This record gives sequence, structure tokens and C-alpha cells, in this order.
Amino acid sequence: MQRILPERKTSKNGQVVLIVLLIMSVILVVGLSIASRSVTDIKISQQSQEAARALWVAQAGLEEAIKLNQSIGAGEKQPLGGVEYSVSKVGIGGANEFVFPGNFGPDEPAVLWLVEHNASTKEIDDSVYYTGSKLTFYWGDKSACDANSPALEATLVYKDSGNKFQNKRYVYDHCSSGRTQNFSDSNIDCSFGGKNFAFCSSAETLNLPVGSKPYLVRLKLLFNNTPQPVGVGGDANFPGQGDCYESSATVAESGVTRKLRQCQLWGTTPSIFDNVLFSGNSLPTD
Repeated sequence: MQRILPERKTSKNGQVVLIVLLIMSVILVVGLSIASRSVTDIKISQQSQEAARALWVAQAGLEEAIKLNQSIGAGEKQPLGGVEYSVSKVGIGGANEFVFPGNFGPDEPAVLWLVEHNASTKEIDDSVYYTGSKLTFYWGDKSACDANSPALEATLVYKDSGNKFQNKRYVYDHCSSGRTQNFSDSNIDCSFGGKNFAFCSSAETLNLPVGSKPYLVRLKLLFNNTPQPVGVGGDANFPGQGDCYESSATVAESGVTRKLRQCQLWGTTPSIFDNVLFSGNSLPTD
């Protein structure tokens, strides 16, 4: 009996040690998992905060550049609260193809200027203007015709040979003969400016009045229920249409970067002015 009892005691002690080790292993695994998750959550939170900081600085830099009408930190990024940022200003237009930045909803005007603007003051300089003789329009991103397929209305504002303002209105619609008399040919390739447009006026280009000085053409999509793209092509280069500002901000510590881009086209009068009388001379008083 004296030999058997000590052996049983040793066996129980070994089982206790094994159970303790198993419990400690489980606790250690759970603890490490919680610690790892906490570290990951903290890291994600820090990245979110840094991304927000970079975004705020990028937005602030963008607004400042637009206010100053110039680039910021073009050669060397500017520091702001531990974030480095720069904003570049790039003119848009100046070629014979122009795709408007962004898309346009129904009756939302897109204005292509046919006279130059002063880059500093943004005032019209009609001594420089579009010298081409025609315009071709591109619009829409859905080729299948349905009730929401867009038509295009174009209003040309120009000075005639007598130096008086005039306007002419044109309408183009591929999908319904009941809506208008002008149509685009579905067999024509309407790819333009790196985009595949649904419709174009290649078969019915807008011919500018002979001897006129074109000022602008205002474009409006009709019938569409979603914003869609618009572009204009010509047989000569268009004047500049405005500026695009691209802002980039980077958190110095982590390298987190955020970028913003905003384009500003030259301003224009509300579309209601297309329907009022334009006169190059004083109006009669009697």
C-alpha cells in the first residue's frame, strides 16, 4: 500500500499541472487575440483620423488656390499642421474638342464660350474668338431609345454683321420623330474626346452665320432623368473654358494621401436671358 499511494499522488499532480497549462494557454490566446484586435482598431482609427486631416487640408488648399486664382506649392509642397499639400491649376479648353467636366441633368445648362476670357480678371475679351464655321454636338451615354433618352437643345448667341446680338436655337433628337425635326444618324460613330457618346449631330452640324462673331452656345439636355455627358467639336480651336484645380495633401508621419479635383468654367448669364432682346445700341425711349 505504501508503494501504490505515492504513485497515485504523482499522477494527480501531473494532471493538475496539465489542466493549468491548458487554461493558461486558452487565456493567453484570448488575451493575444483581444490585444491584436485592439491594436488593429487603434491603427484603423488613426488612419481614419489621418485621412480626415489630409482631406481637410486638401479642401482648404483647394479653396485657397481658387480664391487666389493660382497654383500653390507647385515646386515644393506647403506644410500645414503636419500635413504637406500642393494645388495645381490647369486651364481647360483651347482645342477643337471639348468634353464638359461632369454630367448634366435635364434642363441644366452647359455653356461653351466662343470668345476668350482674361485669365486673371475672368472678363470677356471678344477680340479673340472662335474662327471655325461649324459645331458638332455629342451627348448621352445610353444608346437604346426609350422615354428617357435625351434630346439636345443648342442656343447660339452671336453678333451679326451689324454688330447686334442675336440668338438662334437648334434641337437635335435621335429617338422620336414626334419630338423634333432634327435627327442624328444611328450609323454614325459618336465616340469623341475619349468617350463613347450615345448620340451626335454629325449629320446636321451647326453652321455659324456668315460674317458673325460667335459669343457662346448654351446646351441643354431634354427628357433624360439621370445626368449624362455633353461634348462639342469644331473645325478650329475653341477659346479656353476655365480652370481645373487639383489638390493633393499628405500626412508627413504616415504618408496617407488624399486628392481633390474641382473645375470652374467661366461664368455665364442665366438661361432666361436667351429669351430677352439683345441690342448693341441704346434702346429707344419713346
